[in-house]
Parts: sequence; C-alpha cells; structure tokens
Amino acid sequence: MSHLITHSRCPRCANLGRDISKDNLGEYSDGHAYCYSCGYHKPGNLKSRIVSSDISETVTSGGLNFPEDYIKYIPREVYLWLNKYKLTHTEINQHKFGWSENRKLFVMPVYQGDELLMWQGRDFSGNPKAKKYLTHGPASDILHIIESPLQDNDERDIIVVTEGLLDAIKVGRVYNAMPLWGSHMPLKTIRRLAMRFKRLGIWLDSDKLVEAVKTALRASQFIETFVVHSERDPKEQDINWIQTYVRLGLRYPAAEKEAIDK
Repeated sequence: MSHLITHSRCPRCANLGRDISKDNLGEYSDGHAYCYSCGYHKPGNLKSRIVSSDISETVTSGGLNFPEDYIKYIPREVYLWLNKYKLTHTEINQHKFGWSENRKLFVMPVYQGDELLMWQGRDFSGNPKAKKYLTHGPASDILHIIESPLQDNDERDIIVVTEGLLDAIKVGRVYNAMPLWGSHMPLKTIRRLAMRFKRLGIWLDSDKLVEAVKTALRASQFIETFVVHSERDPKEQDINWIQTYVRLGLRYPAAEKEAIDK
C-alpha cells in the first residue's frame, strides 16, 4: 500500500497556465503520481509497489492501514442505518464499504484504482466517549468527486460540497458532489475546484448554516458560490428535494449576500 510523500506542480495543469501554487500533483511512495485537479496520472513501478506493500505493515494506527480485522462486509446494524438514507446495493458496492468487528467501525475507503488514498470510519460501538468519525490519510488533499450521470447540460459546471461521503453520494445522484470529511473547506480545495468548475454549492448539515455562509463568501473570491440549506441533512433527501434545494440556492449567489442570518 503506497502513501503520500509530497506535492509538486502538475505538468498538465502547468501547460494550461494553472497550478500556480505548484501543489496539485500528489507523489506517492510507489512512484505513481496523481493530480487532484485535472486527474493527470503517472503510474508507479512494480518494484516500488512491492517495497511499499512491505513497509505498510509497520504503519501505525494513524496511517492508512485498515483495522486488522477489516473485511468488505456490512453487518445488519450498519445496513439498516444505510437503508435509512436509501443507499442502494450498487452504491454500497461501488464505494467498497467495509467493517471492523473488533472496533465496531464502519469503514468508508477512497481509492484511486487499486491505491488506497484515505479512509474514514464511523463508530458503532455505542461508547459515548468514542469519536463518532475517525479519518485516516490526507483528506484535505483529496478531491473525491462523485460525478452525476443525471444532471442537465447547463448544470454540469456545478460542484456541491457536503460534510460527509453519504451526503455526497446522495447529492451525486443529481449534481457533481464531493465530501469535505467535515465542515472545514481549505483554501487550496477551493482553488482546485475553481479550476474545474464554474459554480460551487456549499451544503453543510442543518446546524452549520453560519459556517456554510462564511465558507461561501470566502470561496466567492475564486468561483461563483452559493449556499444550499435544508432542515434535514443532504443524505436524508430524495432526488426531487435535492434538485429543489440546489436550484433555490442558485438564485442567491454568495457574493450578493449582505449579512449572515443567525
């Protein structure tokens, strides 16, 4: 399993006059590289992949290793939880969700091909002292974009960011979507998305409206930005409501807002 070593300038972005910050290209320990902005990929080599696989066995729990008992399996408890949000079997399989019985942890991995880039675990232990979500890997460096097959042609330039992966999967049925793995949106993420899309929607959970507006106002310096707000979280919405809320948000770009409603 390879791990991220450093960032450098992407040659494809450079040819297009982009990647001014010179950090779009992620370089990994097995020799492969991937641009988080344009998708440019440079393959690694077999020797480095074997060495990387050996090294990964010694990575601490803070690294990319899954829990030792991780399996690609969803127990009934988690399946019922996912079913509340009406995720399909296809979506569950597509995203390669898994489980750790010892840690009672639902695992949501992100891959690039066969390479594990990061993963986030959702705690199901019931322990009130346990963190609800555990994130491993460079989440802030990864644009995990879920491309929608259903959006209208005039909406293909839209990207909607959400807090969690399940939210992004649901929104991704209608619009291009991406999880932030939390509520914070780094400036470098805003810049990278601005190079790929023309309009950015910020749809955080219902209790994060003020933070969503602040993020949208900051992002509006680089890309046309709007806020999507609903009383229920994105993952709880069906397609019709997702489309309704996003189109409502499009009517009021962040640059036109004069105050933050508290």
